[in-house]
Amino acid sequence: MFVVKLDANNIVISVAEISNATATLGEGWVKITPEEYSQVVIGAERNPDGTFTPPVEVTATVTEIDTVDFLDRFTEAEELKFEEIAEEHSPAGRGVRLLLRRLSTRNTVRLDNPRLLAGMEKLKLIGVAKGVWPDAATATARVSEILS
Repeated sequence: MFVVKLDANNIVISVAEISNATATLGEGWVKITPEEYSQVVIGAERNPDGTFTPPVEVTATVTEIDTVDFLDRFTEAEELKFEEIAEEHSPAGRGVRLLLRRLSTRNTVRLDNPRLLAGMEKLKLIGVAKGVWPDAATATARVSEILS
C-alpha cells in the first residue's frame, strides 16, 4: 500500500510504502495508487479531485554575497592587472583604488548597489583601456558575469 501524509493545507509532507495492506492509517495519511506514488513528491499539493500538483520551483536571486566571494569572481590575471592599475598615479588608478578600498571596508557586497554598478561600469572602461580585456564586448560579458 502506498500512502502520503498531508499537512493542514493538503501539502505532501511525507511519502511511504507500507507492507501491511490492512494497516490503519493515522491522521493526515491518505492512500494513493502505485502510479501516483511514482510521481508524487514532497511539497506537492493534493487537489480536491485527488490529483497532485507538483510544487512550484522557486529560484532565489542572490543580491548580497561575501566580499571575498565577490572578489573571487575575478580571474587571477584580472585581479593582478587591476592591482597594477591601482598603483598608477592616474585617473584610472584612482578609480580602481577607490573601488578596491570601498570593497575592503565591507564584509558583504550588494550586487544591486548603484554605487557598485557605477564602479563596475568604470572598471569595464578602464579594463578595456588598460588591456585587462581585449574589447568592449569581452569587458561587458565579464562584468555581467561577475555581477550575476
